[in-house]
Amino acid sequence: MPTPEVRLLTAEDADAWFQLRLFALRDTPTAFLASYEEELEGGLEKVRERLNQGTEHFFIVGAFDGDELVGNVGCFRPPRIQARHKAGIWGVFVHPDARGRGIARALMGRAIETAQTVMGAELLQLGVNVGIPAACALYESLGFVTYGTERDGFRVGGKACDEYLMALQLGAKPSEV
Repeated sequence: MPTPEVRLLTAEDADAWFQLRLFALRDTPTAFLASYEEELEGGLEKVRERLNQGTEHFFIVGAFDGDELVGNVGCFRPPRIQARHKAGIWGVFVHPDARGRGIARALMGRAIETAQTVMGAELLQLGVNVGIPAACALYESLGFVTYGTERDGFRVGGKACDEYLMALQLGAKPSEV
């Protein structure tokens, strides 16, 4: 199989991303804080608007197998001056039909690079459900370190999900050193 193209999503990709996101929330609800219903409520236009704002505070990286979006990872940087040194990874997902091909690693690599070079992030943080060992192993292999566990961090269908809180220390942007 050919290697998927990994790139930043634009407003033109909003519909494909929205459809993949809705699928992900139904397929693996315990991997996300957001619910299917909340995402529907937010709507496609909100996604298109956010993707149109540039990458200084928010971006989504997508993996395309031909014309089909098969995976994504999001990143945000807090707007507050005293928290701009860090960014948060969210919404990592690869369609089940595309798993096992290194797509999540490629997505994360591009997200880490963009967070550091475009956002100027020096610290990346994420939360991952302790019950998803493949995701935990991926993040650890990329250098993320667990710095805590949030018990009952979120609930899906009334069932408590614990989260590992993980961080990756990055360097400062060369222009800011």
